[in-house]
Formats: sequence, structure tokens, C-alpha cells
Amino acid sequence: MPVHVTVSVDVLITNKPLAQGHVLQADDISSQNAELTQTGILTSPSQAIGKVLKNSVGAGQVLKQDILRAPYAVTQGQAVQLKVEGTGFSIRSEGHALNNAEDGQAVKVKTPSGQVVSGTARPDGLVEIRP
Repeated sequence: MPVHVTVSVDVLITNKPLAQGHVLQADDISSQNAELTQTGILTSPSQAIGKVLKNSVGAGQVLKQDILRAPYAVTQGQAVQLKVEGTGFSIRSEGHALNNAEDGQAVKVKTPSGQVVSGTARPDGLVEIRP
């Protein structure tokens, strides 16, 4: 006896056309009940609000994880603060980011002396370096 199972849930859709690089706001999205046919479809506004579109989308498009990314914590060319901490010491310096990076991603930074160091991007232009 063949069985066909369908799952219907409220999925997130766009209310209007949105351009690549747009940061999603609450008024950009709404919910619509639909059959869940693919993985990665977003069902909660908290999964989308504050995320950045990787591509332009049309009105009524279902939002999926693979078309969104977290906003960059550090952008290429940005002046950043370098922070190195260890047992009994803390050092701060500055430099310029050589690549874009989300919070927690690796970023390379060029210091005023020309040295290139690697660290972890944090919000507000902070880069943590492990000693």
C-alpha cells in the first residue's frame, strides 16, 4: 500500500523585490503556509532578520538558508583594532583588514609596519589574535 506524506508549515517569503546585499528587516518578510518540499527553508523571522541577501530576490520568493549570510563584522580596507591577550598581558594595536569576514571568521590584517597577521573577526572592527 503506497503512502504519501506531506508536511505543511509556515515558511518565510519576501514581501517585495530586494537587491543583493540588502539587510533583511521585519517588514521585508512575511509567513505563508506551504508544503515543505526542500531542506533549508526558513520558518522563523529570527532566522532571517539582520541577515544579508547573497543575491537579488523577487517578491513572494521563499527564503532559504543558502541565499543569506551573516553581516560582515570586518570589511576589506576597514581600519581595525588588533587585540592580543594572554596570561598577565594585553596588547592593542591597529591595522587594516585585507579581507571581509563575518563574526568568528579568519581575517588577515596589515599593520602600520607592513606585517600581515591573522586573527578572528569580532563585531565593531575588533580582531582577536592568539599569542
